[in-house]
Amino acid sequence: MEILLVGLSHKTTPVKIRERLAFPQNRVGDALMQLRQMNGDPQADLVEVVILSTCNRVEIYAVSRNAERAARRVISFLSDFHQIHLEEFQDTLYTRMNQSAVDHLFRVASGIDSMVIGEGQIQGQVKQALDLAHQYGASGPILSALFANALHVGKRARTETEINQHSLSISGAAVNLVRSQFPDLSEVNIVIVGLGEMSLIAIKSLLHAGAKEVTVVNRSRERIQNIVQQFAVRALPFDRLEQSVTEADVVICSTGAPHAILTFDAMQQVMKQRTDRPLLIVDIAVPRDVEPEVGTLPH
Repeated sequence: MEILLVGLSHKTTPVKIRERLAFPQNRVGDALMQLRQMNGDPQADLVEVVILSTCNRVEIYAVSRNAERAARRVISFLSDFHQIHLEEFQDTLYTRMNQSAVDHLFRVASGIDSMVIGEGQIQGQVKQALDLAHQYGASGPILSALFANALHVGKRARTETEINQHSLSISGAAVNLVRSQFPDLSEVNIVIVGLGEMSLIAIKSLLHAGAKEVTVVNRSRERIQNIVQQFAVRALPFDRLEQSVTEADVVICSTGAPHAILTFDAMQQVMKQRTDRPLLIVDIAVPRDVEPEVGTLPH
């Protein structure tokens, strides 16, 4: 048996491609099932599979009897599943086999390969990837042991080295960007769009930094109510997104939407109502929540 990794990351692939190849949470199970169905296929024969899909990387780890053949089949799967031509992303992919794949996962779990070196969020993402593979019957003894060892190595890296002494999450970096523009957050109107893990980290960091006017916008009313009970924030339903953005000084977007939620046309209308007030938008979602053209609007 051989261990295979096929992937792409912020180091190799621009966000405009990464966002199209990312696996939304609600599609990971379907992808795992399709990959597992290749078990017995002489062109792939994937015995075990785990998908690690985060804001900055998409990686498929597999166990196969022939890693070279399996790699070609996994690459074709990426193209077919996401409906994106192979020519658009093939040159940005990396392939690792056996010890090279193991070493790569250890670097990822340790935060060494992250966009923000040492960020701790990746450990939870690695564990979640394995848990999902278990849930759908896609993992097995080899990948389970590999991922467990990677998590152990990542934990040791954080406790026995100084890698996490000054580390940030992507959310923490976003909050630092906001603070660089608004040193005093106490009177800054901040809107958080989405309530995933990164949004929660941003909320905690903002409140700790002194923010007093934080509004959370989300589709799930139940999630909104839970957040209001935990934190001193205002909550609005998703149909009031444009209103909240119109009133904001800062918007941090981190949803799991498969498409942009702040479009160029919508933001044109928003900016007309802001009477020349500048607006800082920080988009930490992949796929992106904000159409890139929004950056060309004045203020």
